[in-house]
Amino acid sequence: MEDSSPAAPAGTLGSPGAADRSRRRGAVVVGVGVVVLAGLAVWHLTRGAATGPAAVDLGNLWDVVRDRATPEARATLTGSRIPRTLAGLLVGASLAVAGALFQTGTRNGLADSSTLGVSAGALLAVSLATTLGWNLTGLPRGSVALVGGLLAAALVFAIATASGATPSRLILTGAAVQITASAATGLILLLDVMAAAGLVFWGQGTLSQFNVTKGLQALPIVLFLVAAATAVGPRLDLLLLGDDNVRALGGHPGRARLATVAVGVVLTAVAVALAGPMAFVGLVAPHLARWLGVTRHRWLLPAAAVWGAVIVVLADGISQSVTATGTIGELPAGLTTALLGAPVLLVLARRAGAGGLDSGSVGTGGSRRPPRLLPLTARRGGWLLVGAAFVGVLVVVTLQSLGTGDTSLGWGQVVDALRGVGDPIAHDIVVADRLPRALVSILAGASFAVAGAVLQAVGRNPLAEPTVLGISGGAAVASLALLIAFPQVPAGALPLAAFAGGTLALVVVVVVAWRGGLAPERLLLVGVAVSAIGKSIGDLLVITSGPQLTQALVWLVGSTYGRTMTDVAALAPWTLTLIPLLWIAGRRLDLLALGDDAPRALGVHLDPTRIALLAAAVLLTSASIATVGAMGFIGLVGPHLARTVAGNDHRRLIPLAAVSGAAMVVVADLIGRTVIAPRQIPSGLVAALLGTPLFLLLLWRSGRRAPA
Repeated sequence: MEDSSPAAPAGTLGSPGAADRSRRRGAVVVGVGVVVLAGLAVWHLTRGAATGPAAVDLGNLWDVVRDRATPEARATLTGSRIPRTLAGLLVGASLAVAGALFQTGTRNGLADSSTLGVSAGALLAVSLATTLGWNLTGLPRGSVALVGGLLAAALVFAIATASGATPSRLILTGAAVQITASAATGLILLLDVMAAAGLVFWGQGTLSQFNVTKGLQALPIVLFLVAAATAVGPRLDLLLLGDDNVRALGGHPGRARLATVAVGVVLTAVAVALAGPMAFVGLVAPHLARWLGVTRHRWLLPAAAVWGAVIVVLADGISQSVTATGTIGELPAGLTTALLGAPVLLVLARRAGAGGLDSGSVGTGGSRRPPRLLPLTARRGGWLLVGAAFVGVLVVVTLQSLGTGDTSLGWGQVVDALRGVGDPIAHDIVVADRLPRALVSILAGASFAVAGAVLQAVGRNPLAEPTVLGISGGAAVASLALLIAFPQVPAGALPLAAFAGGTLALVVVVVVAWRGGLAPERLLLVGVAVSAIGKSIGDLLVITSGPQLTQALVWLVGSTYGRTMTDVAALAPWTLTLIPLLWIAGRRLDLLALGDDAPRALGVHLDPTRIALLAAAVLLTSASIATVGAMGFIGLVGPHLARTVAGNDHRRLIPLAAVSGAAMVVVADLIGRTVIAPRQIPSGLVAALLGTPLFLLLLWRSGRRAPA
């Protein structure tokens, strides 16, 4: 495998012999991919449900092409099969090239079409238009998706640029916008269950086409952008050297990065307009091309395009061959691409070196200390004052939550009820109804946030959180499967299922990622693959759940509805035991966040320490998911909110992250049960909708004060 280190950027450094070998390797990879793609395209033309005179299979395909078949067969080929195959080729190539450009522009190996919120923005736009009953006669769904995706990306660019468009800020802003748009879509679907099934299906990605018009319109755009990006391949290689080296060579790294990502955004938007969100292709295809030895962009982009098309066409052919149960007749192609691509990424990550896939060329960008917003925290004891302020906010919002509802109570009445004195009715309202929800919110929010802080340190990546490592997916899928299969299952069985699923996911991640040790980059890539498998299975359970659709959707976004003191008793031991233990391990987390050399020099046993910390994170996450569902937002944003005032000192960060996460979920629960009462909005959706804008504001302000 050719070295992917930035020490030898494509076409600019290295011996002529190495450049010739690189070109030959690229030509072989692209050539083999074209042959494989041609065979798959022919096979794909024969997939479908048409029977009788309208059937098109391998036996009569040539007759149909030569116009010697029945009119019905010709209509099948031209009206359905060719448009679908063309869409598969374009979608696969677009997403793969976009993924490669995102990974280069952000210097993050986990970047793909979801990085800048394009997919989530597109799905939100279509969901909103469908729910509002807008007349889309002259404006196809694909056009609405295109507009939504571009608007989401424009928002990311505007915020990231205003705060200093470094790679880390770009991906963090994109992740935040993605979360917000996904939460808004989830809320729309829950409020309009009739439209939910169809939108959930389209939201997984489907190549079903009414005619060839959209494909022919997209074809010149995709060809032009891929050709233009390939033509400037050597300049893209330079971006992997780092900003300082690019400036030394007379380049403008900021402009080049934005232009690179902008091209990826347009390609993604075109793909979403054709087939809906289908994000995983953009992650797998570029890594596959790099693993095959193609690292220079002149050949990397064509190779990624060809093999991305292979993945999508193969996945759609398989999808059409599978008859699913429930509300759909075939599997969404996006689910199949994840189920096919995730094992490929597992193999690639397993075979990568100690630095992970794309070692050196695509960094994590997660090890730099972020600036602090409050100068008070820089003084001795200052962080204690900030911590006291955080705790004060938590106490205030908790008292407000206990006093707000169908019957409003003052803070004095709430305090009396908690003390067991005063009005017996107020006591019943506070202690029996509202207190369990508030306590569950505090415990779950703290657990998710601390688990996210641990995973960001262990993985040395600002995007690391329980969802990225597959822990949330494993716990949620196990619980959701049990819930759908046995709707009357006792509540005590859900934690057992969540623990089993989360633990199994972690075991798979560790076993696959282990190769003489646990390299953080490889660990994250394996985690992304396992997470994709878990998400695919979860989405499949949702779209085939039938009558349990609403319950399944609520579980996947997280809710504190109907929680009792039994839930508090089940969750409290895990939270109150593991968070203090992780605080004690704060110094080790500090060392792990700096890299491998520092902890080794101080005698820290890296792999046992990482496994122990990961185990603690999975226990916190699984216990919380078993109680409130898969509330994924808190684990990403909670630690970053705390880090803006505490820096990366984990003895300070962990308590503040716990309080931040707890306060966010308490506020989300309060708003969710009051804003459209008597109906309730799941707390996970409210937390994402309200917390992400705050996170973006803090990110913007920190960039203005001290750009990273």
